[in-house]
Amino acid sequence: MTTSALASATSSDNSTRQATQQKRLTENFDTFLTLLTAQLQNQDPLEPLKANEFTQQLVQFSSVEQALETNKLLGQLVEASGADSLTPLVGYIGKTVAAEGDAMALKDSQAQWRYQLEYPAKSVELRVLDDLGRTVYSQEGQTTNNLHEFKWDGKTTDGNQLEDGGVYRLQVIAADSSGKSIDASTQIVGPVRAIESGQDGAELVLDGAKAKREQLVGVIG
Repeated sequence: MTTSALASATSSDNSTRQATQQKRLTENFDTFLTLLTAQLQNQDPLEPLKANEFTQQLVQFSSVEQALETNKLLGQLVEASGADSLTPLVGYIGKTVAAEGDAMALKDSQAQWRYQLEYPAKSVELRVLDDLGRTVYSQEGQTTNNLHEFKWDGKTTDGNQLEDGGVYRLQVIAADSSGKSIDASTQIVGPVRAIESGQDGAELVLDGAKAKREQLVGVIG
């Protein structure tokens, strides 16, 4: 069984167990209320329920009520942790992966992408854009519709070395023999250094970027 399948099965078992426990507590709670109500309605007016006995029953009532609420909150936590579990992603740490996207931060004077054209082109230009959308580097690209790799050394077209940390996007400009634009998909590439859990779910931390599990294309090294 794969890590992903194991995590899914574990989450399913937890959900089933949680639902069963919640049902039992609810039934016990309803039964307690029924018995307490009947006892109050049918008590002898000349010998009413003693105060200490009534207090004990109220304490029991409160305990059952708190148990229900606690069980409910625990169920929500289990469900949340199962939905965004980090376990299925741990196996990617240390591996080089490709993920859908076009933005990479320059790290160790390097950024890496992959791109693929919808169909063969007559001309292809690869442009690296800064965070303001300005072209800092450009070169000709491959014209076939195979999957191509593009490694950038962080230098501008004029040969100036840019500092690490800046975020850059790869733009692929392709056209056929008639000048019609051709769509291209891009992927970011990098080694997985860690796994993080945020408000939007678990993410893989790459050198220079982050990617969600649904963005992953595959392991390439």
